[in-house]
Amino acid sequence: MLICWYPVSVSRKGIPSDHRGRYLPGKLVGDYLERAVTYYYLKKDKNLQNRFKKEVLKRGVEKIDSQLYWWLKKEVALNYPVLEGSKIPEKIYIDCHRVSKELIKFFNGEEKGFIRREWREVFSGVVEESGIQFPDWEKIKIPVQSYSRALGEYLHKLVKKTQLEGVVAEVQNQIANNWEISLLLGEWTTPTPNPLFLHLWSIKELREKLQKENPHFFPKILFYIPRLNLLTGWSQLEPKGE
Repeated sequence: MLICWYPVSVSRKGIPSDHRGRYLPGKLVGDYLERAVTYYYLKKDKNLQNRFKKEVLKRGVEKIDSQLYWWLKKEVALNYPVLEGSKIPEKIYIDCHRVSKELIKFFNGEEKGFIRREWREVFSGVVEESGIQFPDWEKIKIPVQSYSRALGEYLHKLVKKTQLEGVVAEVQNQIANNWEISLLLGEWTTPTPNPLFLHLWSIKELREKLQKENPHFFPKILFYIPRLNLLTGWSQLEPKGE
């Protein structure tokens, strides 16, 4: 079961549809899980972390690209195949009546204020039969929660001492106490962040190097829905119904 507690924005084009109805791309879930698993084992495996640091320093900050991420995914999959055997459908069909249009404001954490706004189609609600399956749900829970907690901490730092601090703190509370497998789905910032941004943020040497040499690498924008006083995208997976 997939529960989208916070409205999910897939893109500026809206929620996609086909002859069967509206759907969320399964890739949203799959990509998040891959980022979470690689993040967790990169932190846990010091040997892998040292090799990763050498790869980044050898390539240079301007070459933190899909090839580097592919290398890390391959290394983690070989040694920690927790996602092996998982099934995530290409399209996760949703209730079209749960699709709505919301005004989204773009909060700039660097400038500590809103910089623009736009209307977007979003989905929030429960997908009882999402079709998402894992051989062992327990094995993905710890990596995903570790990543989601770290992402919550990053966002909290971004909005500290601003009007959104309480909104982010509530997300952190839900991750810590209520959501067992929490995900941030769809677009929640702009431009689309590098999939390795949180991995690099977690390693002090690389974080400081990037902040100095490429300050725009880390996300600065956060999507906010004023009518609901919510961010976008925060969701939860549960084994029930699958």
